[in-house]
Amino acid sequence: MKQRWNYSCWMLVSYVCLFLVWFVFPSRAVFLITGGLVVTGLSIAMWSAWRSGYFVNRVDFRLHLLVIIDLVLETLSYELFRLFQPLAIVEAFHGNMNFIGCASSFALLIGCYRLFSTRKSAVETSPAPSTQAS
Repeated sequence: MKQRWNYSCWMLVSYVCLFLVWFVFPSRAVFLITGGLVVTGLSIAMWSAWRSGYFVNRVDFRLHLLVIIDLVLETLSYELFRLFQPLAIVEAFHGNMNFIGCASSFALLIGCYRLFSTRKSAVETSPAPSTQAS
């Protein structure tokens, strides 16, 4: 079975690009608009990937969904922190490159799981070797 990676790679690139946009343009409107657009785009693409049989199993689907949920929380966190914290703390929240660690962790988790699941299912579906003596 050939493993497809197009949606996972697109999700990783979108994740990193969104945080880079937020890092360069740290404003309320940019957080909400770009976050909403990326979450909507990834959700539509995820639905399409699900319909085309992209995901290995439910866990793979849920791991990808976890990335989208993280982006929703990150998008809304700016607004929530702004309501309850001083502005300097809010700007420091996304004013660093810590998202690279998160993106790397998501990529490692999803990538390793997809590789493991694909190899596991390939071993389970392969025919047993014959033990005939000639």
